[in-house]
Amino acid sequence: MCGEKRLFLLNPRGFCAGVCRAIGKLEDALKAGGTIYVLHELVHNEHVIESFRARGVVFVADVTDVPVGATLVLSAHGVPVSVENACRSRGLTVIDATCPLVKQVHSQLTNFYARGVHVFLIGHPHHTEVVGTLGRVDSGVECLGAVADVATLPPRATPVAYLTQTTLSSDEIDPIVAALKAKFPQIEGTGNVCYATQNRQGAVRALAGACDALIVVGSAKSSNSQRLREVGEHALGRAYLISDERDLTPSMFEGVRSLALTSGASTPESLFQSVRAQCVARGYSDVQVIGTQENFKL
Repeated sequence: MCGEKRLFLLNPRGFCAGVCRAIGKLEDALKAGGTIYVLHELVHNEHVIESFRARGVVFVADVTDVPVGATLVLSAHGVPVSVENACRSRGLTVIDATCPLVKQVHSQLTNFYARGVHVFLIGHPHHTEVVGTLGRVDSGVECLGAVADVATLPPRATPVAYLTQTTLSSDEIDPIVAALKAKFPQIEGTGNVCYATQNRQGAVRALAGACDALIVVGSAKSSNSQRLREVGEHALGRAYLISDERDLTPSMFEGVRSLALTSGASTPESLFQSVRAQCVARGYSDVQVIGTQENFKL
């Protein structure tokens, strides 16, 4: 019916392969029995964390909070070398749930470091992934979060390269890379944004001009969810990030005849479906699925 309001359900969405892998490792650890500790948040979604906490998992901020000899799961975001050393010194049984794509960035960084190349890491300096990546080498890495940071860099006689946080957007990275190339024409490097981040952002960009607004289901702590919202604002003009259906407000639907719905790479599908049901209840009865889910394993 022409009077129906449209709801576009975007694919790909939700858990990426790295998140599935991390959750699977924690599930296996729970099956083995005993108290399981996790350093920081396994993935950046409060619903996932609370569900594991309810099952007895203990989340800690520092390795020293873990009893000697206990089992510790390292989060999907990766850790500095100092954390690995601390685990060994306490005799911990370590389960490394670091995303393999983050591990690739670590490998690239250590290779550059071994060659004496000075590295610029494009990312958010306090994000867990960036902290872990910076800590893979002793020195020689600078974190850049904005184009303005490039302007303050001094000339360098040594070779330089750049790497990027895996959960950024091209809108955020490209201007910084352009500024780096203008200042250091011989700079090496490629973007490291993971396939899942790119694919979810691409699905949103494809709706430009065809949809009134976007709702992203994901945590405010999640970089990839925040970037989805930003891409949606750029492509559609209106985009909102919500944790679950309780965050929906009437203003999000005002003047919106066609609404798109997606979710971040650490968001459970159950949360997405709860938001979908609320949108349908608000009159978005013409539901269309756009795209296909990923079939990618790590």
